[in-house]
Amino acid sequence: MVTHSAVDAAPVAGVIREAKRGQDADDGEEEEDWQKVAEQYGERKGGAAAAAAGDDEEVKGALGQQALRAKKRQEAAKRAQEEAASSSPAAAAEGGGIVIQSKRKGAAREGGLVMGDSELSTLREQLQLLTKASNPLGKFLEVIHDDIDSMLRELDMWRGEARTQQFAAEDAHRLTEEQLQETQAQLQNLEDAINDQLLKTNNIRRNILANDRAIQGMMRMVINPEVASRQ
Repeated sequence: MVTHSAVDAAPVAGVIREAKRGQDADDGEEEEDWQKVAEQYGERKGGAAAAAAGDDEEVKGALGQQALRAKKRQEAAKRAQEEAASSSPAAAAEGGGIVIQSKRKGAAREGGLVMGDSELSTLREQLQLLTKASNPLGKFLEVIHDDIDSMLRELDMWRGEARTQQFAAEDAHRLTEEQLQETQAQLQNLEDAINDQLLKTNNIRRNILANDRAIQGMMRMVINPEVASRQ
């Protein structure tokens, strides 16, 4: 039993095992328990005296022997815990940390979070399950962040391409407007030249018609002077 208790009392990293905290109150409660056992045994067997702590006196009856053995086991476990607590510097810490509760009555009375061995084992299993469950989620989040970064880089690239194309379109529109203005000016010049030629043509035609009438009049005077004189 001493060896088993010493193994249980081995320090765990980050965990403070309760040893001396509340020992006086625990000792008082244990004494009360053994007094009750002794009284019950005395009532049943006729008032035999109860065995003291560390007393090797033989007690008659099965109930007394069991009580004595239990008393010795608890005393040995208590001594082993005290030795382990005195050899461990973490056992002297006051308040804070995680305190492992011993399995007897009267757990830690003050400071820290009180946890039993079974609760600590359950907590460890739950943390392992949480870690296993969070690993795929973490990888998934990393993939999402990588995709977001890639999409942001691609978006910046396309924005730059859009700005480049916009500038190119504006330059092309400006050049087209300039060329169109030149073409329109040339067209206006051609239209003005055509109008001038039409005016010249009309003037020449009028002159030709006038000359034709004059020539016909002169020819009538030469051919028929009498008719021409009458007119």
